[in-house]
Amino acid sequence: MADYTVLLAGSGATSRANVEALMSDHYYANGDPKALVLSFTSKPSQGQVWAAQQAKQQKIEVIVYANAGAFLDSISHATMVETVKPIDESIKAFKESEVFILWSDEDPDCADALAVCKTYGLASYDLCDGLSKITPADEIKRSSTPVMPASEASTEKTPVVEEEEEEDYEEPEDEEVEEIEEEEEYEDAVDDIYAAIDSFVNLIVERLAKKLNALTEDMEQNK
Repeated sequence: MADYTVLLAGSGATSRANVEALMSDHYYANGDPKALVLSFTSKPSQGQVWAAQQAKQQKIEVIVYANAGAFLDSISHATMVETVKPIDESIKAFKESEVFILWSDEDPDCADALAVCKTYGLASYDLCDGLSKITPADEIKRSSTPVMPASEASTEKTPVVEEEEEEDYEEPEDEEVEEIEEEEEYEDAVDDIYAAIDSFVNLIVERLAKKLNALTEDMEQNK
């Protein structure tokens, strides 16, 4: 086993085939590393999970630097190091590492890893882009994301109940009022028609009943 480690950070989008192919090529060219070090805050990125699974198959030790209570997904076999500054502490502990970053412009961990690598004079490579070397800008700085104390670091979040906004009542315009009145008048007219029909039907039924009774009585008298 070669005398070096690979440190992987970041959450940039990539594919499992890309991760496994690049990592395999690197291991083949340099020998299997002593360990694969993963650095994240509360949970690993998909690319880190794939790299960890591949390392397990090749019997490469996996070490995780993350906040206390971090979700490890399917890499629970890893050695866990809990820290409030996983990026800083992992790179500081493995300054001989080859640093791979799953680069994403929206991921503060990527900028932090690049800044820390610059501090220690380490090269870093983009695992989302064929392990191309990442050149940090002269003015690169750490992200401004505040670090939570270990006692407060947790993947669970308190649900936020959003208050429902009251809909503003709008006074109906004159045209709307007229339409409403017309609808009400139409409904009243329909009700009157139905009532008249119902009365007419009842009247016819009543007269038919009387005629049937009269016919029945005449028939009985004529027997």
